[in-house]
Amino acid sequence: MTLKKNFDLSEKFESLVNRLREVSYDTISDATVLQIVSLVIGKECKRQNILRLEKSQFIEEWPKVVDAIEHAVDYLRGYYRIPVSRLLPYNALLAPLAYFFYHHQDKPLSRKQKLLEDFFGE
Repeated sequence: MTLKKNFDLSEKFESLVNRLREVSYDTISDATVLQIVSLVIGKECKRQNILRLEKSQFIEEWPKVVDAIEHAVDYLRGYYRIPVSRLLPYNALLAPLAYFFYHHQDKPLSRKQKLLEDFFGE
């Protein structure tokens, strides 16, 4: 119960942005982060789905979502050679990639890497 009472989303988001700032990915919007959480919890990211998220489930998933976002950023920087978030065609591009890394913590190799390339149109 104390976790729920001490959870401040604005602080958590600011902490995430500060970590992403270290690698020049701090332009990711709060809406994109909410979309990622919604994808993880409910597999949809429309506005009405985001508004219906349960607080306890949101709090429970937050650390894993942050980890997935960080893995996605690392992958964008390393594999796709996109050094800064401003070069992304659109911020929401991070959402499906973070969703992937939420479910697959390992570095995508061979088949998974090929499927990601196909998905992102490379």
